Amino acid sequence: MNQNKQLFGIVDGYSSGSLFAKEIKKMGHDCIHIQSTPQILPIYAESFIEEDYIQNIIHNGDIDTTVQQLNTYDPSYLITGTESGVELADLLCHKMDLFSNGIEYTETKRNKYLMHELLKKHNLNAAEQLKTSDLNEIIDWCRNTDKWPYIIKPLNSAGGDGVRLCHSVADLESSYFRLIQTKNQLGKVNEEILIQNYLKGTEYFVNTVSCAGKHYVANIWKVIRRVTNNCIVEDSMELIRFEGEEVPALSEYALNVLDACEFQYGPTHIEIVVTEKGPTLLELNARLPGGKLPLLDERCMKHDELKLTILAYSDPDKFHEISNEPYQVVKDGRIICFISNVEGTLTSFNYFEDFHRLESFFRIYLNIGPGDKIEKTIDLFSSPGGIEIAHEDLEVLMKDFNTIRECEKKGLYNIESTIS
Repeated sequence: MNQNKQLFGIVDGYSSGSLFAKEIKKMGHDCIHIQSTPQILPIYAESFIEEDYIQNIIHNGDIDTTVQQLNTYDPSYLITGTESGVELADLLCHKMDLFSNGIEYTETKRNKYLMHELLKKHNLNAAEQLKTSDLNEIIDWCRNTDKWPYIIKPLNSAGGDGVRLCHSVADLESSYFRLIQTKNQLGKVNEEILIQNYLKGTEYFVNTVSCAGKHYVANIWKVIRRVTNNCIVEDSMELIRFEGEEVPALSEYALNVLDACEFQYGPTHIEIVVTEKGPTLLELNARLPGGKLPLLDERCMKHDELKLTILAYSDPDKFHEISNEPYQVVKDGRIICFISNVEGTLTSFNYFEDFHRLESFFRIYLNIGPGDKIEKTIDLFSSPGGIEIAHEDLEVLMKDFNTIRECEKKGLYNIESTIS
């Protein structure tokens, strides 16, 4: 029996945040869940596993009521599960005097415009940008700055939701009308829109964990994107070893970003583009990387971000012992993101049995199945899924990677009909 059994609270334990409860229970502790909205957002509903928790407390908008309910369980720590839980988690930790990131920069962590403005105040590289609800202002700004193409996106969504690459005024107009006054994937109405200059360069995910203001780079992934259906979508990702030449500059910049927003505890998923000016933020997410990426991290890393996050709260001494050493890759990893350029009713997939026989195969993750509607991919939410591979021999890994790519060219999806 664990004599030091503790209770963790997870705010919106969805997507990758759903992994916390099982791992916490493996360590001998219990979990309670705090649901930030009366109904779970549709994009997260399937990932919620209620039986992993001793109780699910539903926040009704009254913070004092939720604090009172939580106090009856006396949790030791509260952790943000996914994007929709950031604001409530910060406020609850502040109110309950738990390990906290404070509330001064809560909105900044969710609002992409405010984040870049904060970086400018700290003399850190940031995007040129405008936020507005006025289409004419958008057009005038783009014409005056004249640095085409531009990115247009919601202020506070996730997963590439609503992100469009605009090469012309016509693109700006069509993207504007798709977004303005519509609900994004996080249930927020897009009352204003963000326009930023397109950051040209190589993109990376820098995943970190913080404990009492000390930040640790847990892993770095190189991101390959492609433009499809007039949107920028993830194509593949490559795990970068600590010895990689890009690691020092990326790490320094990421930690400076965390210091700028006075981040103290928990995981972050920081998207950075290395431009001709150096590392520049795309966005900061105060959570684990999305989906089930932490499972691949567990396969590839000596110390993975999921376990490090739990240690940062429950065993700071152990966390600091680990964080004194650079992160260590034990297996090279790749992710191939499935991209659909067809629409219709999916009847079956091709080559999946072959994929399972690859030496480096780790897992296939799917967002749809036979009988479901398949759409053209425009963001993570419309992607059919992907495949993750890992192996200690890079040659084996790359041979399998190329095999998957060849199968993609032949066609992965059988559909009943195509919508033109």
